[in-house]
Amino acid sequence: MRDKTAPDEQTKADLSAGISAAERVLEQANAAVDRDLRNEALAELCAQVEDWKNHEVSQFGDLLLYGLFTVLTGKSEVEKEVRIYSLYFSSS
Repeated sequence: MRDKTAPDEQTKADLSAGISAAERVLEQANAAVDRDLRNEALAELCAQVEDWKNHEVSQFGDLLLYGLFTVLTGKSEVEKEVRIYSLYFSSS
């Protein structure tokens, strides 16, 4: 009599292959969403900058990373100035 609670080696291999395929699909979907978000950020950046000093944005390469970073400045705990910088990194 066959034990139905313990899968055989073929079933284990099939399940592992299925899990791997699902993980690949999810990774590709996440990469596509991330790429779309970076493209939107680049479009926003292009709209914000008035003078590119004769640079061609299309020659910059893909946008790799962007974000808002807070920098606290000041001489004491009481007098602090908060600045927020937008940083964009692209490949060339």
